[in-house]
Amino acid sequence: TWDKLALVEMNSTMLPGIIIDVVPVRNYTMGPAMAHVLGYVGEISRDDLQSPTYREYRSGSLVGKAGIEKVVDRQLRGKSGGAQVEVNVTGQILDVLARVDPIPGSNVVTTLDRDLQQVCWDAFDKPAGAVVVMDPNDGSVLAMVSKPAFDPNLFNRGINAMDWEKFSTDSMAPFKNRAISALYPPASLFKLIIAAAALDRGLITEDETIFCRGSITLGDRDFRCWKREGHGALNLHQAIVQSCDVFFYTLGLQLGIDDIAEYAVQFGLGAATGIDIPGERGGLVPTSKWKRERFGEPWQRGETVSVSIGQGFLNATPLQLARAFSAIANGGTLYKPRIIKQIESPSGEVLEMFPVRAQGRLPLSPGHLDRLRKALHGAVNEPRGTGRALQREERDVFGKTGTAQVISIPDDDDEESEKTETPFRFRDHALFVCSVPYDDPRITVMVVAEHGGHGGSAAAPVARKIVDWYMENRPPGDVLAEDNGTFGGES
Repeated sequence: TWDKLALVEMNSTMLPGIIIDVVPVRNYTMGPAMAHVLGYVGEISRDDLQSPTYREYRSGSLVGKAGIEKVVDRQLRGKSGGAQVEVNVTGQILDVLARVDPIPGSNVVTTLDRDLQQVCWDAFDKPAGAVVVMDPNDGSVLAMVSKPAFDPNLFNRGINAMDWEKFSTDSMAPFKNRAISALYPPASLFKLIIAAAALDRGLITEDETIFCRGSITLGDRDFRCWKREGHGALNLHQAIVQSCDVFFYTLGLQLGIDDIAEYAVQFGLGAATGIDIPGERGGLVPTSKWKRERFGEPWQRGETVSVSIGQGFLNATPLQLARAFSAIANGGTLYKPRIIKQIESPSGEVLEMFPVRAQGRLPLSPGHLDRLRKALHGAVNEPRGTGRALQREERDVFGKTGTAQVISIPDDDDEESEKTETPFRFRDHALFVCSVPYDDPRITVMVVAEHGGHGGSAAAPVARKIVDWYMENRPPGDVLAEDNGTFGGES
């Protein structure tokens, strides 16, 4: 305690050999809520000390081990000071002969909204999964949550062996940032890419219909729609609103896997986004060539059916899906996601900028993009929409639900018993993505509830809490969040 420290200091002449050593200690005020984004610091390892990257470091130094802490460790660090002193035989300082003042570390300004981050953490009440909130107009990440998590403050002075063993052997992988490194089938969210490809290739018009009888048959196998009795005749708008599987099976077979893959890549899937924190994975967009090289087997049409509704070999991170949807929302631009906005000196001088970067354009005309957005608005606001959990009085949300199968369920299985009897690790993943407001989107919210069940009932309510808070507390032009994303260095 401070009282004990003062007592030692007052009696230092009678306590030979005892020296008070002041060291910096990180204080992560948001604890687990910001753990995967900020990362944590820990004592430098022997291997790191032998690396040229850490040539200027010494044994016992604290270094960034993950997240932003690792990316900008040198900028945050500053330079240590020191003093040459004269002491007596008891170690008491008699005189300071020379002194080198420390140089404070820089401050890092992020794009994160601290209050929104806490709202996302509190809203996501599932055992595992991720939330990404992004500004669709420039790729700025406003919040990023991954659960389960850990308390980074445990690492400030060295984590004890018991805690380390608990975290490192946990099957739920609390150190994994699921927002950028967990791969999930995009499920029905991928239907938007199938729709985009079909529109761009002229395979479907706005009014043309496809009949859903509840399934399609390829060879001796039936591929069923989620609505077993079928949807009947649907046009593209209705198919997106009601998320009809048969409609997109049909379009996917017309496109073929390699054309599907071409458009998926243009939506930013299959490669890392390049976000400025470590650990990102790129996901997989399968092609016929990929399967021949990977398995030595030809691609099957039944596999195209699965990919057409975002299943099969296809997978992506929540961040990739948030970026793809943001491109639909903003008029077609794929932005590089960013969390670090700029680095400033202790006095506030800007030392380095991390500018907004466009990485590509969607291959769609303004008219086709508008059709997709109208259908997504219907998915939330029309009577048969699958995303009605986000329907607000203002009718300003547009979005899409997704339910990703982890294992195949036999045709005669009862869905209610499946939800209660299936082990957690085999339950469906629940996905939901949306942007708001419809006329001038300011945020995109992506939610993945790992093994959470259905997108409309498990993921959408989480997004609803986030959207409601944001629209109430962050009006257009609000600058309150500007000071919410800075954390400083040390000296």
